[in-house]
Amino acid sequence: MKKCKRILIGLLASLLMVVWSAGAVGCNKKDDSPETLEIYIEKMGYGVDWLDDIIEAFKQEQWVKDKYPNLNIPKPEARVNQGSATQRVIAGAKSNTADLLFGTTTATGWIYRSDEESSNFEELSDVYNSEVPGETGVIFKEKMLPSIRSWVEQPDLSKADTDPDAKVYHVFPWINGYIGMLYNKDNLDKLLGKDNYTMPRTTDEWMEMVRSIIKVQKDKGLDNTDDAFINPFIYAPVMYWGASVSTWWAQYETRSGYEKYFLGTARINGRDQLSPKVLEQKGKLRSFQTIESFVGAPGIDGEAGTEEIYDKVDEDSFKAQNTFDRIQVKYINGQGVFMPNGDWFDLEMRNAVEAGKGSDITYMQLPIISAVSEKLSYYKAGDTVFDKNADGTTKEGDATRKVYDELLRKLVDHVDGKCDKNEVEALYTAKGKSIDRLDADIEHIREARHLMAPVEGHEAFIPSYATAKDIAKDFLRFMATDKAIRIFAESTKGCSTAFSYDVIAQNPDLYDTFTDIQKQRLSMVQNGGISMPVKASYRLAMLGGFDMSRYPSGSIEVNFSSESGRKTAEEMVNYDINYYTQNNNAQWNSMLTAAGMR
Repeated sequence: MKKCKRILIGLLASLLMVVWSAGAVGCNKKDDSPETLEIYIEKMGYGVDWLDDIIEAFKQEQWVKDKYPNLNIPKPEARVNQGSATQRVIAGAKSNTADLLFGTTTATGWIYRSDEESSNFEELSDVYNSEVPGETGVIFKEKMLPSIRSWVEQPDLSKADTDPDAKVYHVFPWINGYIGMLYNKDNLDKLLGKDNYTMPRTTDEWMEMVRSIIKVQKDKGLDNTDDAFINPFIYAPVMYWGASVSTWWAQYETRSGYEKYFLGTARINGRDQLSPKVLEQKGKLRSFQTIESFVGAPGIDGEAGTEEIYDKVDEDSFKAQNTFDRIQVKYINGQGVFMPNGDWFDLEMRNAVEAGKGSDITYMQLPIISAVSEKLSYYKAGDTVFDKNADGTTKEGDATRKVYDELLRKLVDHVDGKCDKNEVEALYTAKGKSIDRLDADIEHIREARHLMAPVEGHEAFIPSYATAKDIAKDFLRFMATDKAIRIFAESTKGCSTAFSYDVIAQNPDLYDTFTDIQKQRLSMVQNGGISMPVKASYRLAMLGGFDMSRYPSGSIEVNFSSESGRKTAEEMVNYDINYYTQNNNAQWNSMLTAAGMR
């Protein structure tokens, strides 16, 4: 699955200028009747088998046969062309013939607009407010997971005076996915010894493990130039690291604090207000520094730095012929320990998985950013253990930092149910720390531990000019049924849709067929998983182009690990601040205007 690009305001304008090539726009309909449903899907990480299976089940429903006696659903057109579904809708009836389109980039940026192109998207409130077929009393929007529904519903401005809480809907989120960090347990066992290591609870502990992985191979005379060397990390420069970075950021600032960034609000004089001061959030800097330490850090205290272990991998990654799928092949063949990726991984690699490869690959729970100690009660104001030294290195050997991380690991253990509160209190006391605000520390880490980065942008939509809108809407309603949810899960080996369905309790036999990756994802969800804010729900992001960073050289991992033009975390953050605040906040004000917030 290629990088899920957010639609920026510049792209919104440029897409109107797209010249459609043969194959970019659907062919003329052979049958223009309202009982012929044409479907288009972007064939990316989750594949298309699930869609074919749900279509067949839909056609067999008696209520569908009664309502559409002459129903015709040709085989969906599927293309590996990210963003094409949205572009087809925008192109209009003269170019697009599909009645229902499944995309992998959000259309929200277009729908926020009030021009001709935004009117090409059918309003779906009648779907969201309707009953799920065959499930008496179950309302479509109420069955949708609240974390997902919250970012697809928009205020109904037409009812602002009479019903300010009224919502409208234009898109249908068709996946409830997750982007996180995979690990190869077999490789860890091979390198560190089975049952001889603890999965890292903090990023500092994770770095300790990375150095152990390097050292044990170095002791055998291996380095990253050897084919037998197992890279601690392996990745392709497609922005999958970004999910970890945003999660660390939210761990530090809290979920609501992270959300304020995309609202554009900073706390000034006791109240939240729109201000470029939000660019100075410490969590942003600390999360950038954390990824920098993993993908581009120099050696510390004579130990190998991560820049040394990435050279070979990056060289391959940045070659045009070494696309993300080739890097995934390397990973599943055992050439790396950790890999940032999404829950579509084993679907993309299905042939290899079914051949018995990658059987020990699953998700790890993302470690807590060590710098979050700065936000907890035991942190001593004025300490600089998380700041950079003059030579650019961090003070990872600082004794105080080790004490902070020891306390943080104990907090994580408590949140994970591995120790009781008394043990945390005892450690606080032993380290000379007050326990007066321990409960607040625990709650901060409890939320941080359960934050999960969702897959964004996977939306379906119906053109307002579609000739088979009724069938298309009924198909979306059917996708909310337990039957369709089960079919989706079966076809994808465990992926989830946007609706509530406890597969472990309701269908344990089906659950047993899921891949380890999907089982671990579901485990994290059911054990208190908290979905991260989705940027598509914020006007600043969709209309103003506001993002984590402007990334002057491409994706975040490229900035920190490329051989040329490598950036530091501080340079990245300062770039954004300067961009928006120079010339008396000119770009900031321009963004607010574009977003309709000024």
